[in-house]
Amino acid sequence: MAGKSVYQFVKAYKGTFISKFNLKAMSETTKIKFIKNMGYAGLSARGILVGIIAYFFITAGLSVGNTSGEMKGTESAFSFLQQNSSGP
Repeated sequence: MAGKSVYQFVKAYKGTFISKFNLKAMSETTKIKFIKNMGYAGLSARGILVGIIAYFFITAGLSVGNTSGEMKGTESAFSFLQQNSSGP
């Protein structure tokens, strides 16, 4: 997943996604700029999101070896909801 995150940033940097659009058919330069900027923003956001998820997977994988060998379940993961001041 970390590789996919880097790939999204490289794809945004190179601008290869622009070839999928028929920009020559558009007459307004503001529309072309908008499409390009939204493409850059979307690919960057996807790269950030996949990078965050990859970080969580890596830290979860590394923390399994540091514990006593048992993983916590959903009950302990969501225990903060029952301890919430507004109730479970």
